[in-house]
Order: sequence, then structure tokens, then C-alpha cells
Amino acid sequence: MNRVATAFGLVLVIAGALLLWPLARTYWRYERTTGQIVDVFALPVGSEQARLQLVFEFTLQSKTEKVSYYGYNQADGLYRPIEDPVVDKARVTEITRRMIGEDPRYRIQRRVFYDAADPAGTAFIVVDGVSDHSHRYEVGMGCVVSGLLCMAFARRRRNDD
Repeated sequence: MNRVATAFGLVLVIAGALLLWPLARTYWRYERTTGQIVDVFALPVGSEQARLQLVFEFTLQSKTEKVSYYGYNQADGLYRPIEDPVVDKARVTEITRRMIGEDPRYRIQRRVFYDAADPAGTAFIVVDGVSDHSHRYEVGMGCVVSGLLCMAFARRRRNDD
């Protein structure tokens, strides 16, 4: 029984690690700061759809001063670069309001990832609100914790010879 519990715990840890890999890779490879979406441009694509191109701003502290950068690259929930999303024109106002915030004076703070060697060229923001939210990372973390607990409580019995 102990071997089964240990094997099950190991399978849970491996499955959770696979689910968490994109997040871990991004946190390992890029620096992280907060930024805010400044504007969303709706570029017409055909008669019924529009491409949403956004501009975000983030500030970094240099040795002597704060430097503001603007970026436009977007990433999906798996932290992969994506093209600007194409949505129905009827949803543009709702999505824009959700991305920027209800009151433009108080913008929503979002995570911005960038390479420290080239913050202006490599910065990207994880876009939520256009596609469905994924609970992949919460499930992955639950699998890892459950697997570690399962392996910790699978005690080996001592053989008395």
C-alpha cells in the first residue's frame, strides 16, 4: 500500500510540474514588474470584426532615475506570444472597458514580463479578458502539493528480522 501511495504521489507531482512548466519558465527567464494598459485600438477587420491592439506602460528604476517604457506585445495564458486578438465589433467596448478599467484615471495594474537586457523590445503583458481564464496553474499547484503530501504520509514499515 505504501508503494502505491508513493507512486500515486509521484505521478501527481509530475503532472503538476507539467502544468506549472510555462509559468515557471516565464518566471525564470524574464523579470517581472507591474504596468497598466494605456489604450486599446480597434482596427477593423472586415465588416463584423476588429483587431484589438493595446499599448501598455511600465516603469523601471535605473541607477539614477525612473524610466518609463511602452510595449504592445501580448501573451496568452500559457505565456506564449500571440497576435492581436480579433473579436466581434459588438464586444469591443466591453473588452476595452474590462482591459483598461471602468475609470481611465485609475487603471488596473497588470503583470509585465521583460528581458532585463532589452526591456523596450521584449516586454509583454499577459492578456486576460479576451479569452477564457484558465485554472491550469491552480490545478498544477494543487497536484504538486497533494502529491508531496501523499508521498510524505506514505510511511515505510520497518521489517523486524
